[in-house]
Amino acid sequence: MIIASSGMCNAGPVVEYLELLKDNPQNAIVLTGYQAQGTAGHSLLQAAGKNQGSARLIDMSGYYSAHADQNGLLDFVLNPQNENLKKISPLTVFINHGSDESKLALQDKLRDTQSPSTRKINNTYLAKPQWFDLDTGKFLSDELLQEVELTLEQQVALLSDELRDIKSLLRQVLRKLPRLAP
Repeated sequence: MIIASSGMCNAGPVVEYLELLKDNPQNAIVLTGYQAQGTAGHSLLQAAGKNQGSARLIDMSGYYSAHADQNGLLDFVLNPQNENLKKISPLTVFINHGSDESKLALQDKLRDTQSPSTRKINNTYLAKPQWFDLDTGKFLSDELLQEVELTLEQQVALLSDELRDIKSLLRQVLRKLPRLAP
């Protein structure tokens, strides 16, 4: 499984991955967000199912919202339409975007709107400039982060090394996949 960002598939490693993976029917490409017209992601959606011998395209954009209003977000979190999403409960919600005032208002509304007929929320966190440890359920302290703080150049070097390693592994995996006859 490869998770590659650039929401609309126009930039970053996803461009290379799509080129390598899109023509193999044993692969699946999952799009999780809105795909604006004129983007590579939108082109993928338009071509979905039209080319035999290409990767299966799964459009999950209806399961994730990055641009809803407060009522839309409340409904998305508390009353999802998808049966699989309804089963995920209790939730931990991270509110990342918006002004401090709007994030607090959404947090309060999520607490106030819960009922026995909606999904239960265990925790709601507002974004902080700290790392969150999913294993412990706590934000990491500044002291701990200072121990591992890297310069921008060091971070870029590490990411470049990781990207090189990922590309190498991906090439190895793709070479091992059985070739399908056209």
